[in-house]
Parts: sequence; structure tokens; C-alpha cells
Amino acid sequence: MRVSRTKPDIRREVAHILASAQSGVTRVVGLGPLILFSTETRDAWLLDWQDERGLCLARGGVEQRVTITETEQHFAIEWTTDYKIEGDVMTFQDDAGSVVSIQGYPTAAIVQTARRLARG
Repeated sequence: MRVSRTKPDIRREVAHILASAQSGVTRVVGLGPLILFSTETRDAWLLDWQDERGLCLARGGVEQRVTITETEQHFAIEWTTDYKIEGDVMTFQDDAGSVVSIQGYPTAAIVQTARRLARG
């Protein structure tokens, strides 16, 4: 899915990716410096692909508490996790230091989307 290059509506895109997660649909969406993805296990994440920061939007179909502030000109996201992708494994370290590695997320599509976004 392509998003207009005019002002991105982050809340709308988060709602779409949450709906995909609720349906168990794997989807990866690039939005400027952000990547949103959902999985068939009903997880959803928002990533800052440049700084390798993440925010879990849903786990097993259950929406997580998140802080996203959006105005006409700016947005701010309260990131809670660092992430790394190594092959088909995605590893997350939250701000408290807990580490979780997950196999089965759409890592190839996430990396491909980040490369496409980097090229502009």
C-alpha cells in the first residue's frame, strides 16, 4: 500500500495496521521515516527504521498503550524499544533491558521497505 507524500496521517495508518493485525493479516507499510507492520500472529509494530527504535502497537491482537502525538506540522512518538533484524530473526530490547527474539515476523519485507524509503 502506498501512502500519499503529502502530510502523513500517522493515527490513520496505525488504525489500518491494527485492523490488519486484528484480522491476522501480514502487512508492511512504509511512511517516510516509519515502517508499520502487522503479522498473522496478530502483532503490530511501528518502527523508526533510521534509528532502529520500535513501539509495539498490538501483541496477540491486544492493543498496547502507546503515546503518539500528532499536529499539523509535527508528530512525536514515545519509543519504548530498540530492535535489530538478523536474517529472519527480529530482536527487541525494551527500555527496561528485557530482550526478546522473534522468528516469523516479515523481516525481509521490512528490510526491503527500509531500503526503498532510504532511496527516497
